Amino acid sequence: MAKAEIIYKLVKDVLFVGFEKEELKLEDAERIVEIVFDIEAHLDVEKVVFEMGKVTYVNSSMISAIGRIADAKDLKIVKMTEKVAKIMDTMGLISFLDLYDSVEDALRDFD
Repeated sequence: MAKAEIIYKLVKDVLFVGFEKEELKLEDAERIVEIVFDIEAHLDVEKVVFEMGKVTYVNSSMISAIGRIADAKDLKIVKMTEKVAKIMDTMGLISFLDLYDSVEDALRDFD
């Protein structure tokens, strides 16, 4: 059985999404949009945490998906790598994102 590369779970009122891969491209963007908005439609989830510590590359589809989710939800991103932060900054998105070093810090900021 193949290891899941995008892992998600709902804990109370927070949707956690973890990425177990280095590159996030079109198919990954489509999958996270599906996860966030399909779960939200059924459970009314507004708080989302992305753990991105292993991600070293995102393409424009993924940047767009993150922007769309950040616009619609209270999105916190944990452990964004410097390389991905530079890509997000170049695209003008970094200033719109809430970035954290730990899940605990992100969760505290929801309150």
